[in-house]
Amino acid sequence: MLRCAGVALVREDRELLADVDLTVRPGEHWALLGANGAGKSSLLGLCGAVHHPTRGSVDVLGHRLGRVDVRVLRGWLGHLEDLPVTTTHAMLLRGGRALATGRADDVLTTELVSACFDHPISVRREDGRWSARAPRRTG
Repeated sequence: MLRCAGVALVREDRELLADVDLTVRPGEHWALLGANGAGKSSLLGLCGAVHHPTRGSVDVLGHRLGRVDVRVLRGWLGHLEDLPVTTTHAMLLRGGRALATGRADDVLTTELVSACFDHPISVRREDGRWSARAPRRTG
């Protein structure tokens, strides 16, 4: 369904994504998490056929970006900002690089999410629903 291979995205001499690999197969439901500026919107722009990669390749629904009329392709695409119970896989982005990628239960851990956001965040999954809590700041 979706494959990004060695993807980089550079805008105005700034590397927004670097060497990102992602494969989404039929039936998988992915979550994409990262702090502000991590590259989430940039990666979604590639996956949604809004941007073309500077390096690497992006295949969406079997069509390689740069070889397909993206106006037609965009009509088949969308994204969701909530984390539904059907989420099977996740990718954590930090500084334009993939910090962790894989099955949601393996990636959405307190340790990895805290490292992704450089802040302690407690992650739990209960009855199929994900929750994340950061300690309140005092002072």
